Amino acid sequence: MNVKFKVVRKINHLAWFATESGRKFSKGCVITFGLGTFAANYLPHSLFLDTYKEVFQMYRKSRPVRVTAKIKKQFNAVLDDLEVPDHIRGLIKPFIVNGFDLIHAGSPNLRSGAIVGVPLSFDYEELKDIDDSTLVLQDKPVDWKSVEGQNLLSSLLLSEEAKKFAIAQKVLRCQSHEIWVNCILPMLCTAFAYAIAQRANVMLDSLYRPPIVRICLYSFVGMFSIATWGALKDFSTIQYDNECDEELCKLGKDYIKGGQEYYCKILERNVALRSLLGDYGAKLYSVSGNQRFFLRQKGMPLVYRKLYFDEQMENLR
Repeated sequence: MNVKFKVVRKINHLAWFATESGRKFSKGCVITFGLGTFAANYLPHSLFLDTYKEVFQMYRKSRPVRVTAKIKKQFNAVLDDLEVPDHIRGLIKPFIVNGFDLIHAGSPNLRSGAIVGVPLSFDYEELKDIDDSTLVLQDKPVDWKSVEGQNLLSSLLLSEEAKKFAIAQKVLRCQSHEIWVNCILPMLCTAFAYAIAQRANVMLDSLYRPPIVRICLYSFVGMFSIATWGALKDFSTIQYDNECDEELCKLGKDYIKGGQEYYCKILERNVALRSLLGDYGAKLYSVSGNQRFFLRQKGMPLVYRKLYFDEQMENLR
């Protein structure tokens, strides 16, 4: 009798999720989680934009490195080439980012505006301008006299066309809908997972089945939803990569030439880093210089992007 009583109590407890109150509770949890994913993607680009900037900014002697006059000139020239309206120009601001890559955050459609992180290397014109004593890889000194070290230093030197192309990329991305897509996608996938799980519970009557059935069901739905989110996010990123490159090609030969050089230099840099970083570098970059990702493709491969500009240059001849 005691055994039967415990079984009935367990079934009734689980069956509560099938009641009106249980469904409302489940929906509330899903809505809360969905809004949480939206906030996690939205806040760094709005209310916490200054904090985001502080994390990625370059510092020297505990103070932020200021944007040089040369980089300001490059940035303003790009805004002119893109014909950015005056009311938007003031909302997109550059800063010196730590590392080799440019970054962007925020949106000119938000009150907080947008920021574009530009490496200090954009201020370099010759090898003698580079202070290699300030460059470290994984907190270790680098043999700059080695072939790989010289190749890495060489990859940091870009022409004006390549620098303007790289900055223009980020300015265009700031003005796109990328932020909103990244905010909405996890919400949609959360709702998608809830709808599938709810329907499966009804069809399989899983609330009255052994726990292992629900564990398998929810695990499958969860993994499928995460995979769907990753695929959609990567697809949208690749689309923005392509659209950005195509848009910049419309600006003329200088930007096409700049894009070709820029991707060539990035590939050269990644190949050098692959060698300098040893086993860790082999995990990050392929032999050709493409970035490596586990199970995902978080952007258009660099080799393909360079080939696109090679073709555009051929078409101009």
